[in-house]
Amino acid sequence: MTKNRLILSLFPGVDLFSKPFEQRGFCVVRGPDILLGQDIRDFHVPEGVFAGVIGGSPCQEFSALNRNEPTGYGLEMLNE
Repeated sequence: MTKNRLILSLFPGVDLFSKPFEQRGFCVVRGPDILLGQDIRDFHVPEGVFAGVIGGSPCQEFSALNRNEPTGYGLEMLNE
């Protein structure tokens, strides 16, 4: 019997959290991301398919809860 090697990455952003899983042989499936114009409310995950879930934390620059004036630094990072 083979082990399930599928991992779901939600709110991936630049997806740095998935790199160690990929290096260990897991297949990481990226969920929707607001940076790509996608909406998590339209995403439905079938039960029992994934061995685990990675949940990325929100980037403060893009968060709707950010109450500070945008610095533009987050947008500059997208080009790196």
